[in-house]
Amino acid sequence: MSRLSVRRSSAWSVEEVERFLDLSVLPIRLGCLGADGTPLVVSLWYLFEDGRFWCALHESAAVLRHLRRDGRCGFEVAGDGAPYQGVRGQAVASIERTRGADVLDALLARYGVRDDSKLARWLRSRRSEEYAVALDPVWVTAWDYRERMRDARTSS
Repeated sequence: MSRLSVRRSSAWSVEEVERFLDLSVLPIRLGCLGADGTPLVVSLWYLFEDGRFWCALHESAAVLRHLRRDGRCGFEVAGDGAPYQGVRGQAVASIERTRGADVLDALLARYGVRDDSKLARWLRSRRSEEYAVALDPVWVTAWDYRERMRDARTSS
């Protein structure tokens, strides 16, 4: 049974939401509140496992400090181009020190980063300073405008 609470108004079922999140290699846009109450939005790589998102954050990341202070957050996984579709919701973040390096390695593999690349070597050089952030969705919903936009776009 899924851990996701998908709103009745969602364009997709629980199974369709999970399939989209499993297959998508888009980043998750995560919104949290800064120390002064101002919203902050960041894009992060994510894993989706057992109804929860996993991200890796370096110990110096401002968003990590904000999530420690207040774990309530909003998120969206969606592309930037038409036809528009995606998943959004609210979640509660928790931080795990011990899984940071493992989550980082899994993210590098999921997003197709070559092991011998400069990026992979740099990120792995800081593995001991990575934290795993788990996002437990409170609710999710999906929107899908593919059908309504089918004949709306001009060809290029």
